[in-house]
Amino acid sequence: MGLWDSENNGDTANSNEHDNPAEVEWDPLSMPQTDIKPQENMTVLGAGSLSRVEWEEVKEAHARSVRLIHVEEGQLLKQLEVVLSGCPCVSELVNMQDVAGYSLLQHAVIQGRAQAARRLVLAGAELNTPGCGRPLHLAAKLGHVSVVQCLLECGADPTLQSAVCYPGQHSERARMSYNPHTESWSVCCDADTSMQDCSMASDIPLYFAVTGDNVQCVQALYTGKNTKLCEAETPLHLACLAGARKCMEYFSCKYPAWVQLRDHGYTPLQLAVRWGLPFIERLVLDGASTLVRNKDNQTLLQQLLNEMPVPLTSLSSCVSYLLKSGLAMSVNTLDHHGHTALHYAVRLLSKAAGMGRPHLHAHIGDMLQEALHTVRLLLQARANANVCNKQGDRSLHLLARTQYLPYNVVEDMLSLLLEHKANVSLVNAQEETVLYLFVNNGMASLFGSLTPPETDQVAGFISCLDLLRKYGAAFHGHRYQSSHCLLHCVLAHLSKLQHLHEIPMYMETDQKRADCFIKMVLSVVHALLRSGAGVNACHHHTHTDLHLMYYQLMRAAPVVSFPMLEESLLLLLHHGADATRSAVPQPLTSPAPNTWAPLLQSPALTDAWPDFPLVHALSLFSMQGKSHTYTEEQILHLVLMLYTAMGRHHGDVCIKQYLSTSTSLAISAIPQHVLALLRSLTSSPPSLRQSAATSVYVTMERRLSNVDKLPLPPPMQIFILGLQYVSIGAL
Repeated sequence: MGLWDSENNGDTANSNEHDNPAEVEWDPLSMPQTDIKPQENMTVLGAGSLSRVEWEEVKEAHARSVRLIHVEEGQLLKQLEVVLSGCPCVSELVNMQDVAGYSLLQHAVIQGRAQAARRLVLAGAELNTPGCGRPLHLAAKLGHVSVVQCLLECGADPTLQSAVCYPGQHSERARMSYNPHTESWSVCCDADTSMQDCSMASDIPLYFAVTGDNVQCVQALYTGKNTKLCEAETPLHLACLAGARKCMEYFSCKYPAWVQLRDHGYTPLQLAVRWGLPFIERLVLDGASTLVRNKDNQTLLQQLLNEMPVPLTSLSSCVSYLLKSGLAMSVNTLDHHGHTALHYAVRLLSKAAGMGRPHLHAHIGDMLQEALHTVRLLLQARANANVCNKQGDRSLHLLARTQYLPYNVVEDMLSLLLEHKANVSLVNAQEETVLYLFVNNGMASLFGSLTPPETDQVAGFISCLDLLRKYGAAFHGHRYQSSHCLLHCVLAHLSKLQHLHEIPMYMETDQKRADCFIKMVLSVVHALLRSGAGVNACHHHTHTDLHLMYYQLMRAAPVVSFPMLEESLLLLLHHGADATRSAVPQPLTSPAPNTWAPLLQSPALTDAWPDFPLVHALSLFSMQGKSHTYTEEQILHLVLMLYTAMGRHHGDVCIKQYLSTSTSLAISAIPQHVLALLRSLTSSPPSLRQSAATSVYVTMERRLSNVDKLPLPPPMQIFILGLQYVSIGAL
């Protein structure tokens, strides 16, 4: 806010909360003075001999008069003349600064009042004194042509450099200055006096006129002499860098030789390419070459796609124009980073993902469609989708790394690349396949939080998996660096359920939420199994897929319903999960008894887990009502299901060692009829019926791993997959 409250000259209207300036309470001397120390008695212009007190009273009266000037149309200059004509020290008054650090002349410039500015200059207002926002620089930035011309006529130097903070906040170099005469503080910003430490742009007035895209101010300031810019080689380069279209057209037409000049290795066209088709077309018509390279060996196509043009809706039109202008021959050129134009086009999706979750922001959808259309144009121009960068990543690898995108767009992009012979079997320098990156990053995108993803997002992700399978991605036996299999990438996200277990509030709501989350994960697991992913592929990992799923769900047992636990385990068992494999590779017949001891001594679930889920299921009887909500009948059903899955021989080994190594307290917690059943299973010879039933169902379980691959009607597949394991207790 200036030294007056409101102005209205037809072009600008600024007002504060007070409508009548005369009613404003204001300290007229709340402004710093510079190098003026009046003595007890001194002679002032036309004022005779005044005491110090009288001197201050005179200054206060005139300062208040300036403050209360009504700046309506046609009133400012007249009232300013009246006030200044009777002032005892005009030069001191007009150079006073308000609390924001601005003088009367700067406020006149801000309001675009050329005649008032001229009168203030004639009254002694300083034009070229170092400080934030010299009047000429301020006028050039705001585009007040008449004020620029007036200040030049009054002697303002167009070659001086200055920083202009207005209309924003002052730079970090701004400080508060205290005036002992007025006993007040004001802002003192002299950033342009130490430009090396200044974060604000500091340059000659022409710089501010060009960046403001005001051609009339440019014409008034540019003389061709003593106008060397700090930020650019020529004003044309500056206009292209700042996106000032009018100034770009003016300079490229008037000074055509500048079109080919380089500024720090960049031509005007390279600086302007990010501003869209109007800049590119005009500079090319004025003689700019489209075959130039920058210091990173990037063509205009690579630079355009790397910098992401403004506006985004012009991306595909710019690419199409450049391809027609001769860049189609160099569409597969590698820059110093090893990227082609196609790499940068695919990475635009990652930039969109960096703005948030794009499916929640409608305006990002246009960018995604532009990126998709751009990839299509490049592929039609024979861009090679299998060229790798220095990290060994192809276009498919870059697409697979992208997260938080709507999968309908990802599916379209994936289909487009695969149709143009992108190879899904190639690995990068980290031995990562496209399939592994797609599953790993896709799961992080979908299940990054406990909030279940949208159904259409999961369906789109599964469609992408089916598309990769169609084009030859190897799901069977797939392992990353001989360790993690695809199912581990998916099942690891079940660990997020523990956060619900840690907060035992709203249990019913949390259980519904957990069940929904698990169902979404299982839909992805089923898609992988349907595509041929093996459930026993992690030969070198601590846990098998069955162990990982079982123990992740058991860690969150209070919020996982038993039907969901059963459904999850049956899904893996139906597809051939081996329940006889221990968590840590070791012979089944000689497990270490101490492995179970930490678990059995504590009623709570700990990090020490048994090697076999059956052993843990047996220990649930001693934990009933403490760490889970499963009933005795449900626990028995779980034990019999796992026993049957392991087979008679291996199941007996687990039960015997559990009974022999457990404490008497743990054994006493098992119901007597259950304990009798367990002992009969391990001690009595099995009846023919039990042996036959167990053998039949174990054999069926192994064969069911491929049932959904057989050409059977869907109802029959659902019926077969829905078969439950036999309850041995009923035999």
